[in-house]
Parts: sequence; structure tokens; C-alpha cells
Amino acid sequence: METRQVPGKQGKGITYTNGDGYFFKVNARRNGNVYVICTECNMRGKLEGERLIVNSTGTHSHPADHVAEKVSLLKQGCKDEAKKMLGGKIQNVFSQACERADEAVRSEVSFQTCRSSMYRARADLHPPVPKDFEEFQASLVDSRYADKYGKCPDDSLMTRGLVWPSGHGSLVFTSDLMLNIMVAAVWLFIDGTFACRPDTPSSRQLLVISALYHGMLFPVCYALMESKAEVAYRALFQFVKDMAPSLAPKYIVTDYEATFVPVIRELFPTTVHQGCWFHFCQALHRNLGFLGLITFVKSSFNALTVIRMCYVLPLLPAAKMVEGLNAIEYVAHMNGILGDLKPFLDYVRDTWLVRIGPSINLARKLQSVQFHYETPLITEPTDYPVPLQAVDDPENTIDDPPSASSQDSQDTQGTQDTQDTQDTQDTQATQDTQAPEGSQDTLQPMPLLIVQA
Repeated sequence: METRQVPGKQGKGITYTNGDGYFFKVNARRNGNVYVICTECNMRGKLEGERLIVNSTGTHSHPADHVAEKVSLLKQGCKDEAKKMLGGKIQNVFSQACERADEAVRSEVSFQTCRSSMYRARADLHPPVPKDFEEFQASLVDSRYADKYGKCPDDSLMTRGLVWPSGHGSLVFTSDLMLNIMVAAVWLFIDGTFACRPDTPSSRQLLVISALYHGMLFPVCYALMESKAEVAYRALFQFVKDMAPSLAPKYIVTDYEATFVPVIRELFPTTVHQGCWFHFCQALHRNLGFLGLITFVKSSFNALTVIRMCYVLPLLPAAKMVEGLNAIEYVAHMNGILGDLKPFLDYVRDTWLVRIGPSINLARKLQSVQFHYETPLITEPTDYPVPLQAVDDPENTIDDPPSASSQDSQDTQGTQDTQDTQDTQDTQATQDTQAPEGSQDTLQPMPLLIVQA
């Protein structure tokens, strides 16, 4: 009979069998001879080359197990499949492997008994968890793992380098194609996310640079940042400029982070730096919660209308934003709620109109993105920005984009509520502060804009 090697129980070691239902493991090695013993009893034998010789004078003290070999092979097959299908769920991999086995074999194997060994087999193909950014970079460029984690379709490495100014590390990921798109784009959108950053090594955010190119938004550069200090941002964007020396976008859209904004204006002096409407609305909503006004606003339609008007202040021309806030305060005063909303309105004036300033035209950015998401793909880049009409147009010639839902802006800015655009239209309809008191009856109450963190 032919001698076969079969994985041992629990997937450990190698056993030998002649196909008769009995299995032997190595017991000793002496004088060039390999002696074996049965895995279930004291029956002995030896290996001569690849042939198993069992003592003819002894007998086994247990019955033969003709299913054990197939069970061991099935368990080994599950581990091999787990290594091949890295993107598949472990339980799905197990189910697919079991479908090819006999019913008698499947009844002897359960997912619970194979799960741990399948996870261990898959873990052997991954690099060890890095302790710091230097180990992280080393594992990504290691030839053993680069094919799985670090290479682009053209075989170039996506890991472009570790920026390390004074202990503020940033690991940069991009490709030649993505850099070309970034250089060719007119609009760049820069924002950080916290949900997908790793716990080890410790990091503060994953910064994403996206480019609006040929009517579509592409993520073109990622940076895993250990710090959000100004020195970290400056070193990172200087590194990006070194990779793409001709990078000079016409517009850059960011949030209002105090350590970030000065760096963008310093390193891109000819670029128009614009604020993000989503982050503006998010900041206003957070301030409502900080002041404890959420319940009051939800229970008062007049207060809700005033808050909506504040949300769309950036739709006004920059020169009219102060006048617009004055009109909003007048509406609050006429409805007897100015005292309740005074802390919030003071925040809007002091933070956004005095400290940050009304010169950042937020509306142009958002409507430009909406415009491109609502138009078919074109062969040539569109000229930016898309012209806007004044919100307070006396001739009422403003054409709001049909079905310009907030989902379009959500694709580019995160998770803004889909009622945002309808709220904007409702608020624009109430901008005339001299309207009679009964005109509010034509407005339908809507829930407060909820902006996710």
C-alpha cells in the first residue's frame, strides 16, 4: 500500500498512514532510522524512505478510522483556502470548502473547530502589527507584503514616503496616475477622517486629498498623520509639492482648522482658498448643542426658520453677509425669540464674520460640485467656477438646480443631511424680512438639519 502524509490532529505535525485507517507519528530517530508509533495506541513501526513499515506481530487496540484522513485533509483545505481568499469572510470560505467534501466528512467538521486555525493561517500572510510609523512604512515596502498592500497596477509602490518633522510623522500614499490627476485638476478638496485610522500605531487622522477632474471626484493622495500640528501640515504639503512640482490648483476647499488654514495659504499663495459649507453647518449645529438650544429650536418653528437662515448665510455675496445676519437678527426680534437665540447669533457674528471673515465664498464651491455631479462625463475639463447669481436677486431670476439633493454634496463632503438643499430653498423664500406675519403659514415645518460628526 502507498504511504501518505496527513496533517496531524489540531493541524499540528505530520502523521503517516497506509490508507488502512491507522495513523502513525514519529517517535524517535536512532542510527539513521525513523521509528513511529500509532497516534491512538502503542502499535509501532518505522519509516524506510517514504514507506511505512508496521510491526507484523502486534495489533491495534482501537478500530480503524477511515474518515479521519479525509477530515484532516478537509481542515487543511480550509486553511489553504483562507490564505488564497484574503478578501473573503472566513465562514464563507469554510462553507465553500465543505461543499466539495463528502457528507460523512462534513458531519465531522464544524466551523467552530476550524475558525481559529483558519484565522492563524491567514495571519501568517500579514506583516506583524507595527509599533510605530517607521515599522509601518518598512512593512509596506517589504517585498514579502508589497504585492498585497503596497503596489499599484503598474508595479510602482503606493507608499511614497514618511515625512518626519520633529516627531510629527505622516505616511503618504499616492501613485503616478493620481499625482497626474491632482496636477491637472482645478479644484482640490482636503479633509480628514477619523473612523478608519488604525489604533496601532497611534495616529490622529487620515487626511484625504480629492481632485475634481473631468466632472468626477477622485481621491488622489492619502496621508496617515500622527499629529495635527502646523509643523506636520507644513512638512506634509511641502512633500506633496516636491512630488508634484507643477501642482498649482486654482481652488482648494478645506475646513477651518486653525493650524491647517495658514499652511495652505502659505504654500499655495496663488490659489483661492475656500471654506467648506458642510463644516460650516456642522460647526453651527455643534454650537447649538453646546448652548443647549436644540430642544428649543425643534419646538419653535420661528426659531427653526432663523437657524435655517443662518445655515445659508454663505449663499449670500460676501459683501452682503453682515447685512444678511442683521436681517436674521431683525426676524428673530420681530418674532420675540432674539433673547433666546442671542448667544448663538453672537457666535455666528464673532466667529464667522469677524474672526474668519465673510470673504470665503462657500456657495460657489458647493454648487460647482453639484453641477458636475449632475452633468454627464465630458471629454474636456470644464471652466471653473460656475457663475452664481445673487441670492437676493430682486428679479427672482435664480434657477435652483432641480433635484439638487444633498446627496451630491454628501459624496464630496461626507454625511450631510439630504434635506439641506430643500432647507436652503425654504430659507431663501423667507429672506424678505418685511413679509407679513401670516406669510409663515405657507412654510412647512421640517426637521432640524442634523450633521453627523
